[in-house]
Amino acid sequence: MKSSLKLLLLLIAIISLSSCYSSRVIGDGSDPVSGENGKATQEITIHSWLWGISSKSLTDDQCRSGTFQKIEVKDNLLFSILNVITLGIYKPTKICYTCAKQVEN
Repeated sequence: MKSSLKLLLLLIAIISLSSCYSSRVIGDGSDPVSGENGKATQEITIHSWLWGISSKSLTDDQCRSGTFQKIEVKDNLLFSILNVITLGIYKPTKICYTCAKQVEN
């Protein structure tokens, strides 16, 4: 009974001490433009394989203007658990991005 209680407490501590993170890069303050779904912010999930050797990347051709106004990279507990269970072989990452209006020359 004591060992199962200790295991449960350890599991609760591990889950409660784990955290999610978010990294954000914001452009020069230009106005955002709506994407294909009518929302300014678009979301995609990038799936990295084999410790990042094989993964899709976010490219500027995803915006009609060719420039981003804001990019945010997010991780959550489920993504981290998948990364640990697969020993880094598979790692999903959610990316939220906002396209900037095209600059008129």
